[in-house]
Amino acid sequence: MYLREIQLSLPYRERPEILKEIMSQHNCAYEKAIEIDYDNNWMIGVRQRFELETRCIAAMFTRLLGKYKTKNSSKILIECIEKEPETVYPCYRGSCAGIGLVRYELDYVKFFNKKNYEKNK
Repeated sequence: MYLREIQLSLPYRERPEILKEIMSQHNCAYEKAIEIDYDNNWMIGVRQRFELETRCIAAMFTRLLGKYKTKNSSKILIECIEKEPETVYPCYRGSCAGIGLVRYELDYVKFFNKKNYEKNK
């Protein structure tokens, strides 16, 4: 199998204070509040912006690697997450359905405040 794509992803992060506010505004359950927060705030405001700002550098690495042969992954997904206790980053979480999952610690607020050149580094 050959590596075809590298993608950086920013998984959803629950923010309890915002979810409580949404629950009171919409008079809904916690799960529905998560759905509303994800659709209205996270997907459009944070995740989409992060993907747009990182896809060029990820595509560059894919082109530089060329036809890189792997055992069982055609895509590498780099999840940029908050620090978990007692974990050393980056860490490889295995491969499933041809997608290799790598977790990397990143503070997305600091990332968005950097200049474009610093983001690429």
